[in-house]
Amino acid sequence: MDLEAADLCTFSRMVLGENVIRLNYITNVLLTIKVATYDLSVADKPESETIVAQNNRTFTKTMAVLLKSLSSWEGHRGGLTPEIRAYSPSD
Repeated sequence: MDLEAADLCTFSRMVLGENVIRLNYITNVLLTIKVATYDLSVADKPESETIVAQNNRTFTKTMAVLLKSLSSWEGHRGGLTPEIRAYSPSD
């Protein structure tokens, strides 16, 4: 299952509460997290502290929502493989 951060609220509603049984049918979750854009003129330089902090907040908040959604998973049908991909639209 491929998800973006914008999909997580809908995903949560689909797998929590009375819908928790649906988690047993998911074997792979690929979450794509979009981080800040940057000017190509600074592409070869380290990120500023502000951008690092912003990207860290985005990543942490998104991961917390995903993990909350998956926390009720009981694994009756085998394992679950989470994959996380972060990218900038500037890449």
